[in-house]
Amino acid sequence: YCAFMLGDAIARRFTILGLERRLSLRIPRDGFFAFLFLLTPLWIALLFTLRHQLFHGYTLTLQSSSGAGLPGTYVAMCTVFLAITLFCGAREEIDWRSEFGHTLMRQRWLALAIYSVAILMSLSLGQRMPLFTGVVAWVVYRSAFVRPIKKNRLVIGSMTVVLAAGVFALLRVGHHLSTGGMFQNLLTEPVFTSFSLVFFLGHYSIPLLKFPWVLLSSFINLVPTVFYPDKTQAFLKLQDVGYVLYSPAGAVNSFVSFMANFGMLGTVVVLFVFGAILRMFSNMRRALVIRVMYAMTCGFIAFSFFRDPFSQSIVKEFFEFSWFTPILMVVSLNVIWCMGRLPQLRSERLAEMDTLRQ
Repeated sequence: YCAFMLGDAIARRFTILGLERRLSLRIPRDGFFAFLFLLTPLWIALLFTLRHQLFHGYTLTLQSSSGAGLPGTYVAMCTVFLAITLFCGAREEIDWRSEFGHTLMRQRWLALAIYSVAILMSLSLGQRMPLFTGVVAWVVYRSAFVRPIKKNRLVIGSMTVVLAAGVFALLRVGHHLSTGGMFQNLLTEPVFTSFSLVFFLGHYSIPLLKFPWVLLSSFINLVPTVFYPDKTQAFLKLQDVGYVLYSPAGAVNSFVSFMANFGMLGTVVVLFVFGAILRMFSNMRRALVIRVMYAMTCGFIAFSFFRDPFSQSIVKEFFEFSWFTPILMVVSLNVIWCMGRLPQLRSERLAEMDTLRQ
């Protein structure tokens, strides 16, 4: 934590100007509406496929053998909708005084409505993380790039999120709502995450420095499951590098992942660099894609980063969902916009040549 905060403090006055200029790309006015138009039918089709698992809680989703990977695909689609919603909000916040202000506002509300329904359906599947990640990402975006949120509102909102987490935890396993059950669930979640940590500290010494073979092999997880169904069997596990993982509840404490991949000194360096990168992201305000990348990264840090293995948190949630997906969206929109402008540019060039001949 000290290394992370030190990296953040040192990078407060730094920014990557070249990267900011390259990523400050033109975003067509209706670009993200086109993404919604293309993805909404796929989302509806996926919901139809998962119709037998909706509103039956987390247990049925785990026990279902048909379409076992589809809930994960649905969560990934929710993350894409989150990126679109943040982009639409950012465009409206910057250009709301322009002649397209009302159009951008309608796009933002449409994206927010679709994302809200998608989150409701994910809750019915027992998936809580898309909701809480989205809430934190939006709060971070508003407080970092628009205006700071008042402390009393932040405290009330945080308490509401924590209580909602306890409520949804009971509902997804089919338990009746009760105050005792809710608080018991909230208190036991850190305990479940600590199983792997306590076992690691009791059976292994803390390494000074390690090479992240496990993490590097986990980047195979970026390959879509459609093209590589057995990809989880291809990358290394902690057991392959000499560590037995004790995780009866499924959560992996991030301390265990850090020590097994980087060691103590390596973890200090990695967290220092990570804190510096996030601070430079927050400094690059002119690039909308950087804003969205920063907000989504912070959203995943708040919950899943501390309890998911690196193959999920760093590879999928950071590299794929928070960084690669927003960049791919903006680059693809710019490519399409440039292709649409080619005939106009060609005609303007021919007109200039005719003028020169005359």
